[in-house]
Amino acid sequence: MAPRRAAARAARDLGIIEVVFETHSMTIDNETGIATGWLPGRLSETGRGLARSLGERRRDDGLAVVFTSDLARALETAEIAFGSSGIPVREDWRLRECNYGELNGRRVAEIDPSDCAGSRSPFPVERATATWSNASRASSTSSLWSSTAVESC
Repeated sequence: MAPRRAAARAARDLGIIEVVFETHSMTIDNETGIATGWLPGRLSETGRGLARSLGERRRDDGLAVVFTSDLARALETAEIAFGSSGIPVREDWRLRECNYGELNGRRVAEIDPSDCAGSRSPFPVERATATWSNASRASSTSSLWSSTAVESC
Protein backbone atom coordinates (compact mmCIF):
# COMPACT_ATOMS: atom_id res chain seq x y z
CA MET A 1 0.00 0.00 0.00
CA ALA A 2 1.36 3.42 -0.96
CA PRO A 3 2.49 5.54 2.04
CA ARG A 4 0.00 8.35 1.28
CA ARG A 5 -2.86 5.86 0.98
CA ALA A 6 -1.90 4.17 4.28
CA ALA A 7 -1.68 7.54 6.05
CA ALA A 8 -5.08 8.58 4.66
CA ARG A 9 -6.67 5.31 5.77
CA ALA A 10 -5.15 5.62 9.27
CA ALA A 11 -6.40 9.21 9.55
CA ARG A 12 -9.93 8.15 8.52
CA ASP A 13 -9.84 5.37 11.13
CA LEU A 14 -9.18 8.09 13.72
CA GLY A 15 -12.10 10.19 12.47
CA ILE A 16 -9.86 12.71 10.74
CA ILE A 17 -11.04 13.92 7.37
CA GLU A 18 -8.72 15.64 4.92
CA VAL A 19 -10.41 17.77 2.28
CA VAL A 20 -8.37 18.34 -0.87
CA PHE A 21 -9.45 21.02 -3.35
CA GLU A 22 -8.59 20.81 -7.03
CA THR A 23 -10.05 22.90 -9.82
CA HIS A 24 -11.27 21.67 -13.19
CA SER A 25 -8.56 21.47 -15.79
CA MET A 26 -7.76 23.98 -18.56
CA THR A 27 -10.70 24.74 -20.84
CA ILE A 28 -11.04 26.09 -24.34
CA ASP A 29 -12.64 29.17 -22.74
CA ASN A 30 -9.64 29.62 -20.42
CA GLU A 31 -7.30 29.52 -23.38
CA THR A 32 -9.37 32.02 -25.38
CA GLY A 33 -10.06 34.48 -22.54
CA ILE A 34 -13.73 33.72 -21.94
CA ALA A 35 -15.35 34.07 -18.48
CA THR A 36 -17.21 30.76 -18.43
CA GLY A 37 -18.94 31.05 -15.04
CA TRP A 38 -21.95 28.73 -15.03
CA LEU A 39 -21.71 27.81 -18.70
CA PRO A 40 -20.65 24.18 -19.28
CA GLY A 41 -17.23 24.75 -20.87
CA ARG A 42 -15.14 21.96 -22.37
CA LEU A 43 -11.59 20.90 -21.62
CA SER A 44 -8.96 21.80 -24.18
CA GLU A 45 -6.42 19.27 -25.40
CA THR A 46 -3.98 20.68 -22.83
CA GLY A 47 -6.69 20.38 -20.19
CA ARG A 48 -7.30 16.71 -20.94
CA GLY A 49 -3.58 16.04 -20.56
CA LEU A 50 -3.52 17.93 -17.27
CA ALA A 51 -6.56 15.95 -16.06
CA ARG A 52 -4.69 12.70 -16.79
CA SER A 53 -1.75 14.06 -14.77
CA LEU A 54 -4.11 14.93 -11.92
CA GLY A 55 -5.31 11.32 -11.82
CA GLU A 56 -1.75 10.01 -11.81
CA ARG A 57 -0.79 12.44 -9.05
CA ARG A 58 -3.80 11.78 -6.78
CA ARG A 59 -4.81 8.14 -7.36
CA ASP A 60 -2.56 6.74 -4.65
CA ASP A 61 -3.45 9.43 -2.10
CA GLY A 62 -6.13 7.29 -0.48
CA LEU A 63 -9.05 9.41 -1.66
CA ALA A 64 -12.35 7.95 -0.46
CA VAL A 65 -14.53 9.92 -2.86
CA VAL A 66 -14.26 12.71 -5.44
CA PHE A 67 -16.90 15.44 -5.43
CA THR A 68 -17.37 17.60 -8.51
CA SER A 69 -19.76 20.26 -9.69
CA ASP A 70 -22.28 19.35 -12.37
CA LEU A 71 -20.62 21.57 -14.98
CA ALA A 72 -19.28 19.70 -18.01
CA ARG A 73 -15.67 20.83 -17.55
CA ALA A 74 -15.58 19.62 -13.94
CA LEU A 75 -17.26 16.30 -14.76
CA GLU A 76 -14.87 15.79 -17.68
CA THR A 77 -11.87 16.48 -15.43
CA ALA A 78 -13.11 14.00 -12.81
CA GLU A 79 -13.90 11.33 -15.41
CA ILE A 80 -10.48 11.58 -17.06
CA ALA A 81 -8.61 11.75 -13.76
CA PHE A 82 -10.53 9.17 -11.73
CA GLY A 83 -12.95 7.31 -14.03
CA SER A 84 -10.96 4.07 -14.13
CA SER A 85 -9.59 4.29 -10.58
CA GLY A 86 -12.53 2.81 -8.69
CA ILE A 87 -12.80 6.00 -6.62
CA PRO A 88 -16.48 7.03 -6.59
CA VAL A 89 -17.23 10.37 -8.27
CA ARG A 90 -20.24 12.32 -6.96
CA GLU A 91 -21.59 15.48 -8.55
CA ASP A 92 -23.15 18.37 -6.66
CA TRP A 93 -24.26 21.61 -8.30
CA ARG A 94 -23.33 23.54 -5.14
CA LEU A 95 -19.66 23.11 -6.05
CA ARG A 96 -20.00 25.35 -9.10
CA GLU A 97 -17.76 28.37 -9.35
CA CYS A 98 -19.24 31.85 -9.42
CA ASN A 99 -22.20 32.64 -11.62
CA TYR A 100 -21.23 35.82 -13.45
CA GLY A 101 -24.83 36.35 -14.58
CA GLU A 102 -24.95 38.34 -17.81
CA LEU A 103 -21.14 38.23 -17.90
CA ASN A 104 -21.09 34.42 -18.37
CA GLY A 105 -19.53 33.74 -21.76
CA ARG A 106 -18.12 37.25 -22.22
CA ARG A 107 -14.50 37.91 -23.06
CA VAL A 108 -12.57 38.62 -19.86
CA ALA A 109 -10.98 41.67 -21.53
CA GLU A 110 -14.46 43.20 -21.98
CA ILE A 111 -15.44 42.86 -18.32
CA ASP A 112 -15.01 45.86 -16.05
CA PRO A 113 -13.45 44.58 -12.79
CA SER A 114 -15.91 46.72 -10.81
CA ASP A 115 -18.71 44.53 -12.23
CA CYS A 116 -17.22 41.67 -10.20
CA ALA A 117 -16.39 43.64 -7.05
CA GLY A 118 -18.30 41.21 -4.82
CA SER A 119 -16.51 38.23 -6.31
CA ARG A 120 -13.03 38.18 -4.81
CA SER A 121 -12.36 34.67 -6.06
CA PRO A 122 -14.26 32.49 -8.52
CA PHE A 123 -13.83 29.51 -6.20
CA PRO A 124 -15.79 29.18 -2.94
CA VAL A 125 -12.85 27.59 -1.11
CA GLU A 126 -12.54 30.09 1.72
CA ARG A 127 -16.30 30.07 2.34
CA ALA A 128 -16.49 26.26 2.24
CA THR A 129 -13.49 25.83 4.51
CA ALA A 130 -14.93 28.33 7.01
CA THR A 131 -18.31 26.59 6.92
CA TRP A 132 -16.78 23.17 7.48
CA SER A 133 -14.47 24.47 10.21
CA ASN A 134 -17.37 26.11 12.04
CA ALA A 135 -19.47 22.95 11.71
CA SER A 136 -16.57 20.94 13.05
CA ARG A 137 -16.20 23.19 16.10
CA ALA A 138 -19.94 23.06 16.76
CA SER A 139 -19.99 19.27 16.53
CA SER A 140 -19.70 17.13 19.64
CA THR A 141 -17.25 14.86 17.84
CA SER A 142 -13.69 15.95 17.36
CA SER A 143 -13.10 16.20 13.64
CA LEU A 144 -10.11 17.78 11.99
CA TRP A 145 -10.74 19.61 8.74
CA SER A 146 -7.76 20.47 6.65
CA SER A 147 -7.31 21.47 3.08
CA THR A 148 -4.53 21.88 0.61
CA ALA A 149 -4.19 25.05 -1.38
CA VAL A 150 -6.28 25.26 -4.49
CA GLU A 151 -4.26 23.85 -7.35
CA SER A 152 -5.02 24.26 -11.00
CA CYS A 153 -4.51 20.88 -12.55
